[in-house]
Amino acid sequence: MGLYRDLRSITFFSIVKAHNFFLPPPRKPESGSDLPEIDEIRARAAIPTDISDHLIPLFVESMAVRPRLIVELGVRSGESTFALERVARLCGSTMVSVDVEPPVFSFSPSWKDWTFVKSDDIDFAREFPDWCRAHNVRPEIDVLLIDTNHVYVHTVKEIAHWFPFLSPKAKVLFHDTNM
Repeated sequence: MGLYRDLRSITFFSIVKAHNFFLPPPRKPESGSDLPEIDEIRARAAIPTDISDHLIPLFVESMAVRPRLIVELGVRSGESTFALERVARLCGSTMVSVDVEPPVFSFSPSWKDWTFVKSDDIDFAREFPDWCRAHNVRPEIDVLLIDTNHVYVHTVKEIAHWFPFLSPKAKVLFHDTNM
């Protein structure tokens, strides 16, 4: 019974601290690419987070599409926003980030065609055609990142509500999924 009581007293932050203890030390970012954006993303990815290993592939896969419209479902601290904003700048894309909570960024998004929408992503999907009309944007998503609550039923709803807006060249990326 004592072990159980001790385990109950462990706080969330002590669990995170223990988890972080086992992470590798921050990697020294490679430098010298032809794109300053990739160097920025490498530097950011060198700080271990739950998505840091995916920032470069997220950037590269998104750039390959040359997107006109990027939709990010789930923002939290903005790690993926950081990478996708650089894609948007390079491609002249419109970017929309959707989350039920305002993000807590460690940087200041500065792309002129980036918009944060505080909403449930399923609710916003229902309003998406009207939002696009109001912002003079074609409702054809070229890059869709789904990184919300990771509950299967909700993800199925996201697919049902957002996939009809995908362009023929679209890429859809999911974070925190299991095959």
